[in-house]
Amino acid sequence: MRSAIRIICIALAIAVCLAVTAPIASSDLPMPPMPPSLPPLGTPTPTPSGGGGGPSGPGPVTFQKYVVDIKTTDGILIGNITANSPDSLKLWVERIVPIGSYNYTVRMTADLDAVPQAPQMDILAAAPGAGKLLDSDEYTSLAAFNITRYSKSGNWKLKAGTVNLYVTAPAEALNGTDTAAPYYLLKNDTSRDIVYPAARDNGDGTVTFSTLLWYEPGSPADTGIYSLLGKSVEVLPEPTVTPTAAPSPTGTASADTEGSNVFATIGVLILGLILGLLVALGYMYLANKK
Repeated sequence: MRSAIRIICIALAIAVCLAVTAPIASSDLPMPPMPPSLPPLGTPTPTPSGGGGGPSGPGPVTFQKYVVDIKTTDGILIGNITANSPDSLKLWVERIVPIGSYNYTVRMTADLDAVPQAPQMDILAAAPGAGKLLDSDEYTSLAAFNITRYSKSGNWKLKAGTVNLYVTAPAEALNGTDTAAPYYLLKNDTSRDIVYPAARDNGDGTVTFSTLLWYEPGSPADTGIYSLLGKSVEVLPEPTVTPTAAPSPTGTASADTEGSNVFATIGVLILGLILGLLVALGYMYLANKK
């Protein structure tokens, strides 16, 4: 009986020891990690940066450069719109236009805010605009061009300060104008006349005029007649050479002189004879008187 009681006491002592030492042992162990905080309800999950797709979504899309052709209404390719980026849309067109005996090269460049659908452009020879430059008749039109833009939908959204028109002409096309005076580009769009200064750059046998068209931005499909004007100079006619009258021949004058000399000689002889007769008669009278 005593042995059983002894065994029970030992077991109780061991249980008390274990209950006291367990909290002390557990306080020395590292704490487990806290669970991640969840985003508030409705907050979108951020897109991971870097290349390649993954479980969280696709990566960023790279812009692909593209080019849109610009043709005339009869199908001739004259330029294009180049999209280098969503914010870089470049217009470039060029056309050779024969006017009279000269060929003029017309070129237009600009930046756009958007690409019109199926863009087209015509650059044709035209009669000069109806307006006068500064109410003056001193300026004459060297050449005129009808420039018209088309699109199936969407306007030609040209950026301000980027629309440039260039006209290259042979140097001899400026004959009859004062090259020291300024040149102008006159736009007539049937509602008003717009006068632009045209800067001149001399090349090898050619002259290029450049004009910044500040009234073009934001316009939709548009048409206008652009006239290149120069100040006229008065061309003086070449002096007419008046033929000098030939001198009169001297033969007749010499013949008259000879005739007058003969008559003078005969007169002297007759006078001498008369004087001789008078002298002879005088002597005879005196001799008879004696």
